[in-house]
Amino acid sequence: MAAPLPYILVTWQESTVPVSQFICYRVWRRSSAGEPWELRARITTRTRTMFEDFLARSRVPYEYSVTQSALIGSDEVESNHAAAAAAQLVIRSVFIHAVGDEGTYAELRPLAMSVSDGRDTAARRVWGLADPVALVSPGRTVTVDLRGREPWPPEGETWAALQRLLAAQEAGRQLYVRQERVAGACLLGGLQRQDGPFLYEWSCRLTLTAFEEAPA
Repeated sequence: MAAPLPYILVTWQESTVPVSQFICYRVWRRSSAGEPWELRARITTRTRTMFEDFLARSRVPYEYSVTQSALIGSDEVESNHAAAAAAQLVIRSVFIHAVGDEGTYAELRPLAMSVSDGRDTAARRVWGLADPVALVSPGRTVTVDLRGREPWPPEGETWAALQRLLAAQEAGRQLYVRQERVAGACLLGGLQRQDGPFLYEWSCRLTLTAFEEAPA
């Protein structure tokens, strides 16, 4: 790949709680001060002091905080939130990746993009992050058609990456798309390639569904 999949890296100091008492770190995120904290990860390895947030949206100011839980006597006790750290991403390309397998992704630089409204759709379960997440109706699909051009060889980077993503989707992985104004779960389809003497054109279709999220 020409560039890594964008993410926000959160790091913290290792806990001083004895290993026998340590239970977990919890990584929390909110989009602005005063909003409720959202649990982004639960980490049970005391020496792991980092978290990569691959689902951060572009140009959204975030705050992150880390708590730890420990066994005190016979009770699990969670610490107070650490001082919040601010972070923000700027995404200028279109990125698609497999949730939970962020090494499988494509960075697209489309020459053309068209968006059309789809249809109302019912609720369905999509993926599990820290906890299972259900997408709750009512929802509505949006179709995005992308088209780009790339030099030969025909097994070029973009086309090969799209093929890997399609295979991951067919194997049951949920795909996620991010660009400057759009982020969310998607379905990949309509892959086509037209070969020319020195360049080839690729096209694909993304179907996104906008839902409210609620714990399953």
